[in-house]
Amino acid sequence: MYYWLNALVGGVLYVFCLGLFWNYLLMPRWPKLPRWLSCFIYTAVSFVPGVVRSLCADDSILFAVMEYAEMAILLIYLIAAFKSKWWKKLLAFFIMMVVSMVAESIVVPLFESRGIVLSTDFTTYEMFVIQTVECIVSLGLLLIAVFIWNRIEKKRHIPKMVWMFLLIPASQTIVLWNVVEYYMIDSGNVISTIVGGILSFAADIVMFYAIVSQGEKEALTEKLRETEALRRTEELHYNTIQSRREALAKIRHDYNNQIATVLQLIKAGEAGQAETILQKLGSNISETKEQQFSSNSIINAVMLEKSGECEKYGIELDYELMVAEDIKIEAIHICSVMTNLLDNAIKATKNCPADSRKIIVKAGKKGAYLSVRVENPVPESIVKEKRDRKSYGQEILKDIAKQYNGTFTAEEKDKKYSAFIVLEETE
Repeated sequence: MYYWLNALVGGVLYVFCLGLFWNYLLMPRWPKLPRWLSCFIYTAVSFVPGVVRSLCADDSILFAVMEYAEMAILLIYLIAAFKSKWWKKLLAFFIMMVVSMVAESIVVPLFESRGIVLSTDFTTYEMFVIQTVECIVSLGLLLIAVFIWNRIEKKRHIPKMVWMFLLIPASQTIVLWNVVEYYMIDSGNVISTIVGGILSFAADIVMFYAIVSQGEKEALTEKLRETEALRRTEELHYNTIQSRREALAKIRHDYNNQIATVLQLIKAGEAGQAETILQKLGSNISETKEQQFSSNSIINAVMLEKSGECEKYGIELDYELMVAEDIKIEAIHICSVMTNLLDNAIKATKNCPADSRKIIVKAGKKGAYLSVRVENPVPESIVKEKRDRKSYGQEILKDIAKQYNGTFTAEEKDKKYSAFIVLEETE
């Protein structure tokens, strides 16, 4: 019985937790594959050599072969199941080894101080208890490692209550140790020890998943908050453009009334006064005239504003915008797409040498799809690692593309950065 209990703890539960450890540290190659399924596959494959090794003597050839087989399965799992950089995989593996050694250095001396010597006999009650306690300690250390990794590597906040939750495995270890010490001294009923150990381990797995998921949820909430702030900014920007266009329309309407007045003056023979009004009228109209970038009013308004910024920084603006007014895409989304693409391009281009400051903007409609491409030079001062980081502006573009069954891509080639978005028209 104890042999299979040891197999359950060391060969199934602990290995499954290691799988969770890899999944929360590294980037899965197949994001749609559930994490629990990935961990289950790894556990099932590594279970067989683990069982065979536990049945062999320490100095046998088969023991060494199975030990290498387990290591090979782990390395294959890290290579095949994750697409993170190789040094991250190596570091994650190193962390796991350090955690195992630290847990063993903590637990084994405690048992040896009570006269219990660690052996490789997995058929004994003592080995089951030692392995259970060591696995619980390892799980607590792995949990801390995951939080630190996510804080440094992924810039995620550690859940506020995490240190209180870490009291759970610590308290379980202390309680289990006291129960074990009692039953080690008095060989009585051990059912409560077995059940308590397994349930504690299962509770730690659930806690591990819950706390890490809470950390991801808090990071997502913060990201959503910032994204919504950007969306509100875009909406305000759009409303400002609309207000300006309405004001211009009112001015033109008033001018139409003035033209009617001029006609009446001409009929009345007041040609001199009519000429004066017409000259003033022409001057005022030329001042309010918008440059025609596109027949789409929203795109034209955004381009008008951004062309002013380009002129300020000495940026040449090359454009080809073949988009009609009646396109079936929400005006706020068109505004958001054009604003984000051009803002990013201007921000990068203004830091380039004066002779290379040029932004190319192309937009057009083919079938039911609207496509927009913006290309700009990449300044030498921008570090590649910083360029690779996703901005919230890009996240907004991806969200809009997804909403319209489209795509958003960005690439850098020959010191040129191009962003390309495709949106499908909706009813």
